[in-house]
Amino acid sequence: MISLTAEEVEALGQRGYFLRDRFLGADLARAARAEAIELGGAGALQPAGIRRG
Repeated sequence: MISLTAEEVEALGQRGYFLRDRFLGADLARAARAEAIELGGAGALQPAGIRRG
């Protein structure tokens, strides 16, 4: 289980997300980036739909 800092909880409440440096590690972050670029280039990604209520 991942513990959140007070700052991360605050960011979730204010922005809906937070950033955590080095969470994935360099190799996994690079692999995730490469896959996202490939999926984007192939047209497999769509803009997020956001609804409230």
